[in-house]
Amino acid sequence: MEGWTAFDIVVGLTVGLCFLVALAKGFTRLTLGIAAWIGAAVITLYAFTPVSALAREMVSPPEIADILTVPVVFITALVLLKLLASALGDGVASSGVGFLDRSLGGLLGLLFGLALVSTAYLGLSALIKPADQPDWVREAKSRPLLSYGARLVADLGPELGRRAVETDTGQRVMEKQRETAPRLRQSVEKAAEPIYEEGQRRMLDRTVQELLKESDQCDPEVDRNCPAGTPPRR
Repeated sequence: MEGWTAFDIVVGLTVGLCFLVALAKGFTRLTLGIAAWIGAAVITLYAFTPVSALAREMVSPPEIADILTVPVVFITALVLLKLLASALGDGVASSGVGFLDRSLGGLLGLLFGLALVSTAYLGLSALIKPADQPDWVREAKSRPLLSYGARLVADLGPELGRRAVETDTGQRVMEKQRETAPRLRQSVEKAAEPIYEEGQRRMLDRTVQELLKESDQCDPEVDRNCPAGTPPRR
């Protein structure tokens, strides 16, 4: 470890942790776990309209029903998909291909860790020019590898995203997102509006003042209907 900097240690620990976690989980459980998050997001998009319509019958105001629908549907779908992924992963791990599954999982974790630190270095380079970065970053032995990885992320990331969107499934998901997002945004804006209008607020203030006056004029020793906590008049 001679010549290593703190940056190298952070990179090594990050990649190593990703490798160990993926090795323990196995390829099947890891990929199904990632798919569960994606699947939960897609299910939320498609289920938002029918579920929010049902929620509006039970929750008032309707804007709150729309807002609550998103986390409820997403968490429910994620838990169910995670349970399914865990059951399938356990079945593969206990089978004859368990060692191969864990080995492939470790390889996937290694690639994920490298992609993660490369993306982080890409963000760092966007904020601080490489020439202006601290010595413990510029002199890191892992810096050439991260520079290469950052270039790959910058080149391949947008292209992979574009190709995913251009597929039939991607087009349907994007269309559903365009349908759902405006309604959800309107519900959030509506829920953020003041509950009471100016006239209603003045009426409420007058009512409170009248109640306070009645409390001042009320003697709990004479009138049993006085508000609780009213001191007796002397």
